[in-house]
Amino acid sequence: MMELKKASLAVLGRAKGEGAVSAEAWVRRRTTVRCHSDGAGVKHSDSLDASIRFRLSDGRVGSHVGRVLGLESVSKLVDEALKGAKAPAQPDEDLPRLDIPSIGLGVFDRRRAHLTDEDRMDVVQSMDVNCGRGHG
Repeated sequence: MMELKKASLAVLGRAKGEGAVSAEAWVRRRTTVRCHSDGAGVKHSDSLDASIRFRLSDGRVGSHVGRVLGLESVSKLVDEALKGAKAPAQPDEDLPRLDIPSIGLGVFDRRRAHLTDEDRMDVVQSMDVNCGRGHG
């Protein structure tokens, strides 16, 4: 998996190579924890997601969100943004900033560092028991 800085530079570099006069990218690492109540346990996986928004020299604005697996997916991300690029309602308006949440579940949740896989499995198993009772 690409590191965050390398992925960000690749996305911005590809946009610049396609004629972007201004660009903004947000690359984030997503950690997914899956708990299986059927005894399969807890599985962790990481991925990189990226958002890009840019203005081309002809005034069109493009944006796209996608998963970053490597350089090929960076090209695909920018290509998709180019396909959807269109002229803004006001030609001289500033390019809006990406909507980056400043707080949310996970990263800023104070409990995150204290949750163990056993805690997660307890929740999943209690949900199975409680949901099963309601439908019996």
